[in-house]
Amino acid sequence: MTSARCGHFLGTRLVRELGGELYPYRQVCAPLWQTYELWGFEGMMVLVATRPDLVKYTCERNLALALQTVREAAAQGAAAIWIEDCLTDMISPEAFSALNVPYVRRLVEGIRAAGMKSIYYYAGNPAGKWDLILSMGADALSMEESKKHFRIDIEDIVKRAQGGCTVLGNLDAIGVLQNGSEAQLRAEIGRQIAAGRRNGGRFIMSLGSPVTPETTVERVRLYCDLVHELGSR
Repeated sequence: MTSARCGHFLGTRLVRELGGELYPYRQVCAPLWQTYELWGFEGMMVLVATRPDLVKYTCERNLALALQTVREAAAQGAAAIWIEDCLTDMISPEAFSALNVPYVRRLVEGIRAAGMKSIYYYAGNPAGKWDLILSMGADALSMEESKKHFRIDIEDIVKRAQGGCTVLGNLDAIGVLQNGSEAQLRAEIGRQIAAGRRNGGRFIMSLGSPVTPETTVERVRLYCDLVHELGSR
């Protein structure tokens, strides 16, 4: 059996056995962000500024590959696609509009056509790009937490979304989950859930970035228990 067939078999088996309890999804990169794998950071930034024609051609190819992954995920029974987008806060709004928005929008449309939901994760500072980000039409929006010399507050995200999409929480994975007191963790989860309810209830409690290696299993379990407790009130 080839590796591709093995992967398909494993994915289908996992969905069949666990799909009723969990929310199976597949991750893809936004087409522009995917060019980092080809050109590296410097090459990506230079070509965005000097060869937008080449960037557009490459994004078309990357989009085609991403849509193939979408079709495979749908065949395996996935419920959603997580679209990850990094480093694009470092380009101008004009470049973002021309080289990122059209391809992510078509990716979102392809995901919807395949019967799945799209979750767009924007890593970085969204200043100057909020309207463009929301114009992509993703079913859900996930943002980083405020820890890289810029602020992204859940209240502001909800205010901008206005119930037009589901909002994922952006609890600080280091300052609160890893290092905060239990009282701080409880208070921040409660604050985020309260904000999410103002988004027409379209909210999923989440972290702004992955759980860190120094975060204990007990701490993650406490987080989950608090989410269930405060979310059911």
